[in-house]
Amino acid sequence: MATPLPQLTKEHGKMILTVALTGNINTKERNPNLPCTPQEIADDVHKCAKLGASFFHIHARDENEKPTMRVEIFREICRLVKERDPDVIIQISTGGRAPPVGVDVDPDLWRINPLDLLPESGSFTPGSVNLEPGIYMNSPKLVHALAQKYTETGIKPEIEVFDTNMMHKTDQLVKKGLLKRPIHYGFVMGAPGAQGGDLRQLAHLVSMVQPGDTWSTIGIGKYELPLAATAIAMGGHVRVGLEDNNKMPDGTLATNESLVEYVADLAKTMGRQLATPAEAREILGLKPEWKDRILPQLKEKKTYPGDQWHLAKENGEEKKE
Repeated sequence: MATPLPQLTKEHGKMILTVALTGNINTKERNPNLPCTPQEIADDVHKCAKLGASFFHIHARDENEKPTMRVEIFREICRLVKERDPDVIIQISTGGRAPPVGVDVDPDLWRINPLDLLPESGSFTPGSVNLEPGIYMNSPKLVHALAQKYTETGIKPEIEVFDTNMMHKTDQLVKKGLLKRPIHYGFVMGAPGAQGGDLRQLAHLVSMVQPGDTWSTIGIGKYELPLAATAIAMGGHVRVGLEDNNKMPDGTLATNESLVEYVADLAKTMGRQLATPAEAREILGLKPEWKDRILPQLKEKKTYPGDQWHLAKENGEEKKE
């Protein structure tokens, strides 16, 4: 292996390696390695944490492996993760799909409610974007409500940037007092219908970052690993995982573990050390004393409208009109 470049490590500091384990779109038909159950997700967290990943972006799937925002499922995932890997940083996704037909719940609250678990971080897309063949809807009402939720709870948002307008919107939210700097950005690049995955676009995005803010690449499909290498060289951070990409460079099916191992080795070769969870908290400005703020909520049995609907259906009860 090539000798590490200590000057690059000194200049850029340690790198946070995030894993997006599941997402909304991927399926076991496309990749049998995709974790869907709470136990499968927690098992992948454990494998990836041992390889140096410190930050985990969590989506939930229901009993039919379909995307869901049911709080009870997020609670179980987080419980299993904290049980075995208590130090890792959990980020709950707010990017879930609309509630199922028949669920009498505000679609915005459906996406916000899992943040009541008080994870250390949550995702935040401050605008809508075409993700062919559909639209990823984030209405002004939802954007405002999410910003308020993050400010009130102190949960650290990661701004998922699908185009440069979302960085302008972030600046507006900061000026209104609805978000606080430093900001952590996730540059989503290469998604069909959104911004491209070329290096010029990444350079443009980085040029818009304010002093003290941090950023990570989120390359979709074939863009994931080339952008990861660029982020390592430019002083950014990296997200990998089966939410974003199914393939290794040689075209074989990936696992979350194999993607983490690949980028961890690449970072070492290029002279960037991986941040431990404690170091990642320091880089992101997370309060160490809030590391376990999630634990009391994981013991609760509080239910939400989406959870109650599912339980009623499971028990054979008819939905009242």
